[in-house]
Amino acid sequence: MITTETEDYYRHITRIAAVLLALLGGASLFTAPPRFTAGLLCGGLLCLFNFRLLFKQVGRAFNQGSRNRAKFFIQSRYFARIALSAIIIFALISQTAINIVGLLLGLSIIMLSIVGQALYAYVAQGGDI
Repeated sequence: MITTETEDYYRHITRIAAVLLALLGGASLFTAPPRFTAGLLCGGLLCLFNFRLLFKQVGRAFNQGSRNRAKFFIQSRYFARIALSAIIIFALISQTAINIVGLLLGLSIIMLSIVGQALYAYVAQGGDI
């Protein structure tokens, strides 16, 4: 079952990722080619969407009664989400003129926000970097 603390952490990570995406997208509007900005924004939005679906699916799986059903539910939805993401990424690369580096940076938005949050929590507890 998803706890309030988990939901708060999810919202915090999502908020950091959205702000980071907005900052990077805004900065790249003025400093980078439009292809890079398009790739960054497409990748970031896809990453945020995937993270949201993952959170909802895990929450639903933990609310189910049977452990075997929950395992099958998560695995089947995970593979479907990965396949859909692969199709979207393939279409973005092959059918549009976006920058692949921008797309990869956008797809890394959630990871960057989680690493940033972990570093912040470590320093807040008195750790040295």
